[in-house]
Amino acid sequence: MGVKIISQPASWPILPADAKLFTRIDTTSEDTLIQSLIESAVEHVENRVGRSIATRTLELTLDGFSDAIELPRNPVKSVESIKYDDANGVEQTLATSVYTADLASDRHWIVRNSGESWPTTLDSINTVRIRYVAGYSLVPGPLRSACLIAFGDFYTFRESAMTGPKANSVPSEAQIDRLIADYRLWL
Repeated sequence: MGVKIISQPASWPILPADAKLFTRIDTTSEDTLIQSLIESAVEHVENRVGRSIATRTLELTLDGFSDAIELPRNPVKSVESIKYDDANGVEQTLATSVYTADLASDRHWIVRNSGESWPTTLDSINTVRIRYVAGYSLVPGPLRSACLIAFGDFYTFRESAMTGPKANSVPSEAQIDRLIADYRLWL
């Protein structure tokens, strides 16, 4: 099972102006770096919380169908398509009448409708591909704050942010963890 990003967000939950205000930056000379660090900070918090904060299109790849398929990185806004390779290796699109997307629960699922059956797939890997849109329309304040704190640390400790985290290189992780605690999805 793997999830890949199909399209990056049209907009990020933190604007460069927000990040500059938070870190008291008053120049434009580092705007490219600031945008890059915003993206890194949002993805860092997303990985810690197990959710998509910024709205983007994702694709979950599976080796076959199962009774209930959990969609990682909720909140899921919509399921765009479910494609699969049939027994002959030909890509097919699953009819929406076969399944229901449960987008109301805390974890989001795709389940087979009563009286329906999953189609037979090619006996191989990565034969089912579920494309969906996930992310918040309105990002909750604690998650935005966590992203700003991560951005501030990445900007201040940019050498650590660019080369990968090291022990005690980013001092605000405990503060980020407190902010995201109510939103974290535990495995």
